[in-house]
Order: sequence, then structure tokens, then C-alpha cells
Amino acid sequence: GILLGAKLSDGSDDGILLGAALSLGADERNTLGLEEGAKLSEGAVEGTTLGAKLTEGSDEGTTMGAKLSDGTDEGTLLGTVLTEGSDEGATLGAKIWDGTDEGTALGSKLLEGSDEGTTLGAKLCDGSDEGTALGAELFDGTDEGASLIVLGAKLQDGSDEGNALGAKLWDGTDEGILLGIALLEGSEEGNALGAKLWDGTDEGNTLGIALLE
Repeated sequence: GILLGAKLSDGSDDGILLGAALSLGADERNTLGLEEGAKLSEGAVEGTTLGAKLTEGSDEGTTMGAKLSDGTDEGTLLGTVLTEGSDEGATLGAKIWDGTDEGTALGSKLLEGSDEGTTLGAKLCDGSDEGTALGAELFDGTDEGASLIVLGAKLQDGSDEGNALGAKLWDGTDEGILLGIALLEGSEEGNALGAKLWDGTDEGNTLGIALLE
């Protein structure tokens, strides 16, 4: 797949792309120029990149841009960190707290499965029927969710529709279009002008940052 100058090498151990690379199901990525843009390592144990990196199901992962540490107990990064299923997580940019009752972040925070959540940037309301945030809003498990600007990112998880001026995440749908950053989980196709992540598909394109949840 090619998306605005980004080439995807899917299912292989190596791949060259102009902007971002996705190495799906590989345990290592030794590629020519992969670290110059953004790399997504799905199902890999480790991975580093100068742009954006996603380490799903691994116990560690560091990156200068963005990192997702899924199923781990800690995660730190210089740009954006998503710690799902952990009890703590600190980051200089943005943080996601999944299944906890509290969480603070310097930039943006997502409180999933919690009873309350306040943040300087973004707030996530999981399993609720409404949610407001100063910056970004995430509606998880609801049937509707509208967010005005989410600092450029909005996540619509398990819902039947979602609109965002910046970015939108469609989870469990068959398609998704976004203006800024899109996260397509378990979908079969998707288009994004900025960055897109494909989870469990046979192809995927990304220009900048891919987050695999």
C-alpha cells in the first residue's frame, strides 16, 4: 500500500518506505531507512525508531516520538505514551490510563474504565454515555460520540459512528476516514491523510504515527 509517499512492507522482515514503515508480524526490523520516518512493529518483542514506534504485547519499548506499551506495567516516552492495562504511566507528552481510577498527564490523558478523569489536554470517557474534555474526547463502548477538536485526535471505540475535525479512530468497523490521525483496529480497510494503523489486516499504510491498541 502506498499512502502519500509512504510504502508498506507487510508481513516481511524488511521494508523501505519514504515516510513510515509497517513491519507486521516480524520480530525484528532491519530496514534501509526505516528509522528515518516512523515504524510500527506489531507482535514484535522490541523495536526502536526515530519517528513513531508501537510495541504491542511487548514488555518494553522506547522511542523518541511516540510509544505504545500494551499489557505492560510501565511505559515512558519523550513524546506520547499509551499504557493500556497498567496501573501507572508517566510521560512528558500524553498518557493513557486503562482500568485505573486516576491518572494525570502533562499533555493529554485518556482515562478508560475509570470513574473520573481530568487532564490538562484530553480526557477519555470509557463505557459512558457522554464525555467532555478540554482537548480531546474518547467514547468507548457508546453508540454515539462527537468531539470538536481533540487537539487533533479523537477516538471512537466500539461505536457506530464518530466524527471529529482532527482525527478519528474506528474500532471494529469496516472502514474509517480521518483528517489527521486514524487508528483502524480490526478493520479491513481505511484511509487517512495523516497516519493510519491497521491491526489484524493484510495491509496498512502510515505516514507519521501509528498506534496499535
